Parts: sequence; C-alpha cells; structure tokens
Amino acid sequence: MVERSQGVGKQWGEPRTCATPQELQARMDEMDRRQRGSYPVTPDGRSRRQAHPGLAHSGRAYAQEHEGDIWDLIRVAEHLAGFALRRKVDAQGKISRCTTRGGSSAASARGSGCG
Repeated sequence: MVERSQGVGKQWGEPRTCATPQELQARMDEMDRRQRGSYPVTPDGRSRRQAHPGLAHSGRAYAQEHEGDIWDLIRVAEHLAGFALRRKVDAQGKISRCTTRGGSSAASARGSGCG
C-alpha cells in the first residue's frame, strides 16, 4: 500500500528509543501493520486495508536485482507529464504544499524539497 506514513511512523514507532536498526525495522513493520490494518480512517470506521484491499500487494514478488530493469525515471516523468494539478494561491501568491508554504513559481516549487 502506498501512503504517507513517515510522520505516523515517527510518532507511533518511537525510533529514538530503538537500540539497533533491526529493532527499529521490527517496530516500524509492526506500526505499519497496526496503522494499515486496525486504525480506522474512513467515515464508517474501516482501516485502510479494509477500505482498499486491492492495494495490499501488487501480485509481483519483489527482487532487488530487477530494480535496474524495471525502474525507468524517464518513463515515470513521461507518465506524470500527462497530469496537471490545480493549486489554490493565496492573496500573496503562495501555495500550501507539503505542509510548508512556498511561492507559486516553478523555481520555488523545485526548491521546496517537495517536488
């Protein structure tokens, strides 16, 4: 499942209390299972896994050695080029983006660290 969970991970996983990277990984795996499988997020109280069961797995096994063959940044850029997003601009010409505010110019969007 794809989602933004870094902030939740920092809050629920308490990485600063882990003694080893392995302990941190185990804790984050458990936090992900709990957050996706148990935590209610829909108006009717379903978890993400209940609301979107088809996102649980792509159906394809992961193999790191195939990353170079299947990951193509140019193909991704070409795909994303077909999308346009509308942004609300405030009276000062700023947009709300990635929980920070930045100018509406392309240069400031690139410099925000979010895009």
